[in-house]
Amino acid sequence: MDIVFNNNEQSCCNGDVALQEDASYTGHATNESVLQQIGEKQELLQTISRRQIAFTGHVIRKGRLEELCLSGRVQGKKATGGQKLLYLNQLKESTGQCAIRDLWDANLALNKPAWMSSVYARASVSSAAENSVDCHLGTNWFHGVCSSTAENDRSPWIVIDLLGQYEVHNVTIYNREDDFSERLHDFVIEIYRTNPSRCSEASAVICKVYSGVFGLTGNVQCESAVLGRFVRIWKPTTLNYQDVLTVCEIEVYGIRPDSCAPTWHQGVRGKYLLSPGAATFPQQSMVTCFHLCVMSETCVGANYNGGSNECQLISQPKPTDTVSSNQDWVFFGDDLC
Repeated sequence: MDIVFNNNEQSCCNGDVALQEDASYTGHATNESVLQQIGEKQELLQTISRRQIAFTGHVIRKGRLEELCLSGRVQGKKATGGQKLLYLNQLKESTGQCAIRDLWDANLALNKPAWMSSVYARASVSSAAENSVDCHLGTNWFHGVCSSTAENDRSPWIVIDLLGQYEVHNVTIYNREDDFSERLHDFVIEIYRTNPSRCSEASAVICKVYSGVFGLTGNVQCESAVLGRFVRIWKPTTLNYQDVLTVCEIEVYGIRPDSCAPTWHQGVRGKYLLSPGAATFPQQSMVTCFHLCVMSETCVGANYNGGSNECQLISQPKPTDTVSSNQDWVFFGDDLC
């Protein structure tokens, strides 16, 4: 069952929702009524600020004429222009941000769920996947700040759930520096819209195929911007049984797509995701349940029980969450298929 939220410019104002299965059904609810149910307010000014920030970050990262127009600076000893960084100063004031870097360089991977194909087992040193998304930029593996797969894992990978669909532009990787840095080589950065660990049918779009030994720290630019929620770094070939995948920190940068762009999700009948902390809303219609999720900035999935009309909104799914089967339930989101 495909569930389509037609959030294009025409329907963005009235919030039409269509469920497509054997037949289509359209339910209507105003944005105001939905926001009242989930306890959120309309934040037009914040939306405008976010779009200003995304635009500014996109332009300034280019480092060419567009940056000069905004910053009023050129390379050299003598500054150019009269009022330096006027536009950026106004943007900082309106958004309340202190550092210009904070406006657009938000690390999308920071403290997000992460997991690996295997975990290197050593009692005295942590090699867990979450080490690579904790903002600790140490690169000595023996300090327990890196993530490593197990020996004999001949196709190792690590996945980060961004908890939202983003347009990914680049990925910064911190390699192990104390020893064996050459093990980070010949890898692929893939972007998935659907969870590749829970859905065998999930298809990847390639951000970058990296050939050779990576080095210590570097920024990997995607060949083109890629839309997705799950970022996977995969080493398809290992040289020997000790050629593990080790990364000490991963930073992912990109922007949210336009909120009025069409959002496509799939509904999975007969399954639901047991996610602790899910918000429960009793006595809701299926349309309203899924609409509540779309209207919330943090919701990434929903369980709906057609028998009890119970709606569960999921914001923080974990790789350890379990999947249960029950024909009364429908799961909506990108975690199952």
